[in-house]
Amino acid sequence: LNTNADTIANEIASTLARTFEVSLVFCFEKPGVLLDVNDPKSVISQIDPTSFQALKTEGKVFEGMIPKLENACKAVQRGVKRVVLGQAQDLHRLSNGTGGTTVSAGGGR
Repeated sequence: LNTNADTIANEIASTLARTFEVSLVFCFEKPGVLLDVNDPKSVISQIDPTSFQALKTEGKVFEGMIPKLENACKAVQRGVKRVVLGQAQDLHRLSNGTGGTTVSAGGGR
């Protein structure tokens, strides 16, 4: 059975969001969603579903980042307060909203 951990996390967080205020953190090898995949300092601090579609159309996000952001957007559209993406070693900063990329229902890039 091949499963996507981001999809499972999205489903759990979305279900919990029916009762609780929920934030979700996706940890991966980059410091956040990067405008330039070769520049770790090009972290996009805020993304919403509309800006995600624009980034995808412009080819600025691609490959494995697309399903990760699709799950993040789905989660916020289903009631999760925010989804933050970044590196596990920055978990404290990601949790308090001072690092990585935050995906919210509205807000832009």
